[in-house]
Amino acid sequence: NNKKRKSRQRGKRWKDNDDQSSSSFVKDKSGRSFRLSSRYITDETLSSIFEGGGGSTNGDEYELQGQDDSPLSSSRLPFFAEKGMLKLPQVKDVASRIAQFNAENEEIAIPDNVIERFLLGVGSHHAGMLPAHKALVEALFRAQLMKVVFATETLAAGINMPARTTVICSMAKRGDVGSMELLETANLLQMAGRAGRRGMDTDGTCVMVATPFEGPEEAASILTSEIKPVASQFSPSYSLAVNLILRGMGKLDVAKTLVQKSFAMWEKQRSEEQIASAKEAHGNQFDEVIEAASHERFLDALKDAFEALLNKKRSSSSPRSQSKASKIESFLEVLTDKKLLKKASKSYIGATQILELERNTLNYLQNDAA
Repeated sequence: NNKKRKSRQRGKRWKDNDDQSSSSFVKDKSGRSFRLSSRYITDETLSSIFEGGGGSTNGDEYELQGQDDSPLSSSRLPFFAEKGMLKLPQVKDVASRIAQFNAENEEIAIPDNVIERFLLGVGSHHAGMLPAHKALVEALFRAQLMKVVFATETLAAGINMPARTTVICSMAKRGDVGSMELLETANLLQMAGRAGRRGMDTDGTCVMVATPFEGPEEAASILTSEIKPVASQFSPSYSLAVNLILRGMGKLDVAKTLVQKSFAMWEKQRSEEQIASAKEAHGNQFDEVIEAASHERFLDALKDAFEALLNKKRSSSSPRSQSKASKIESFLEVLTDKKLLKKASKSYIGATQILELERNTLNYLQNDAA
């Protein structure tokens, strides 16, 4: 089973040194100055580090540390090439990039135990990592300087990390309420899609590992289930507004352009176009069509909810859960059969009308008797 998702930890607050005269300043490509010891890192600096644009791959500009106990020591690099999955030139390239990163970002320097894994060609990628560290892992992996990455579901977010083989160790994850739930089809396909990227590999391999709780039936259920429509997760916040303004150097036009390029805006424009097209096609019956569509969406959501509940009850071996599962199956048969649902709906409407008539008759008799 997947481990419980780690919450983001607050980083320690670092006090900037007031004596700026003793700090080293550098300028990025845009001419902006910043301290190497500052916690503020520009996009240009990260790009220079991650893509190797700011330093040479043989460590001429950023010399590797000379201490024998440091993983970046030149004398220790052959050991990592011998024991790990990288060749010596690749190990030197990784060491040079890490040395440059640590030299320019002392507050978030990569620790020695993580450096050793990087030099062996192994890394990790999860939500608990600093964004700069995750970006470095992604860049090393894209440059084929990291052969294995252990990752959480963050890989399903669509980041650019093409692989030749993807191994999915568990087909379930812990949900918001603490219960274990099967992976959604879209997320599993996204993770599997990291392998065999078009234009990079002719084929890719995805391995789904069985566990004591999930096996071939669960794998088939996930792979054959209908993919839910993609919905925007765009959520405006104060931090987002500040970052957009900062990115645009105080100009709102840049922020507006970035927001207009979001998936949420695309969804809104598409929805408006569909509504206009529906109004033109159905004319006066547009309201009835909208109401029918809303009923259809409600039924789909209801079916999804009961199917999830059914899978949960089936996974339990208790007689009570099995009894509830059979009742849910009967209910789902009605929801999925439109003719049966229409018949049940008419029966319900008829029963409601009879009940209302009887209530009116009873009220009339009570008033007449009074």
